[in-house]
Amino acid sequence: MGDRIGVRTLYYTTTSSVRWIAPQLRTLSPHHSSDLDLVALQDYLCCAFVAGERTLWEQLRELRPGTVLEFPDHKVEVYWQLQEQIIAIDQPLAWHGDRLRELLDQVVQEYLPPANEPVGVFLSGGLDSSGITALQQFSCI
Repeated sequence: MGDRIGVRTLYYTTTSSVRWIAPQLRTLSPHHSSDLDLVALQDYLCCAFVAGERTLWEQLRELRPGTVLEFPDHKVEVYWQLQEQIIAIDQPLAWHGDRLRELLDQVVQEYLPPANEPVGVFLSGGLDSSGITALQQFSCI
């Protein structure tokens, strides 16, 4: 069973009568062929990640958050899904953008030390670390 939000990843094989499950892809390498999943490869080359349950290998899948792998029929069932909560649907897009910015500013400020203390940032090159750094920089100005 995958956890609800994807903190712990599980991978599983999709062929043969014996199914293998592991938290790391390399653990499963002796139990599947080296055939590539061409759709997943295309996604990776296009977007720099593989979306959904696919992996770069044809016979391996990721157990997505909120799902369970049922045996003996090897069916994947969803047991939990994040529910959207749409508020203020009549507000213009700019209002939603401003609200998002307010919430992000609030959260970033809650986790930063007081203004007179130095802050170090590890930038991964992703949107999360870059966005948080930008929000922190603009809040100090």
